[in-house]
Amino acid sequence: ASKLIEVIPNFHDMSFRYQQFEDALKIASPKRLEKAKHYIKRVEDLKEEMHILQKLKESGDIKLRVTHNDTKIS
Repeated sequence: ASKLIEVIPNFHDMSFRYQQFEDALKIASPKRLEKAKHYIKRVEDLKEEMHILQKLKESGDIKLRVTHNDTKIS
């Protein structure tokens, strides 16, 4: 794992991605916010779940390993 490099910085970093989400909300038009309000609420409701793996990685409770990660939420 010590030889691994991060090909796309912050690609799987949920703290970074959630901050991008919050930043986008700040500049979104009222019309867009209204159209997306149910989706926005869903993402906000899942905030803690979205950060579980990130917190485990940062605490050292899970080790860095080579994996194929599909970043789509499905």
